[in-house]
Amino acid sequence: MKNSQTKEKLVELVSILGVGIIGFGLGAFLSIYFQPFSPLIILIGIALHGVAMYQKSRTRTKDFLWVRFLYWLCWLIIAGLTIFIISRLI
Repeated sequence: MKNSQTKEKLVELVSILGVGIIGFGLGAFLSIYFQPFSPLIILIGIALHGVAMYQKSRTRTKDFLWVRFLYWLCWLIIAGLTIFIISRLI
């Protein structure tokens, strides 16, 4: 049972990595057209990621100390990016 769960997680990770690479490639390819909207696109991505990670953390039954540390570190990075982007827009 554990082996199939590990394989499922690995497949999910590779899928997410593939989507990220596709997104990066599309961003590079279409950068000229979407550059004026890039701060808004980044903020939408941050919001979606934040909501998803919050919901995922609520469904976990056991939490290790390092998982909680990475969770809050991610939120600090998201807050810093958001402040940076908003300050650049103003």
